[in-house]
Amino acid sequence: MPDCPFRSSDFPCEIELELMVQNEAVEEATAAFREMQKELCSNLQRIELLETILCDHGIPIPDLAD
Repeated sequence: MPDCPFRSSDFPCEIELELMVQNEAVEEATAAFREMQKELCSNLQRIELLETILCDHGIPIPDLAD
């Protein structure tokens, strides 16, 4: 393995491999976060719609106990 961690060569050095692995992990985590964020936004819209329907029919929205 070359002494310089970022020197161009046919084979990536250990640090370059670790960087590639970490970059892939970040990309996967970002994709998972975006999917969860979409799901949360969808759930929030559904909750808001249900609350509106309850209010329109005079049904009180129950308090959540912590």
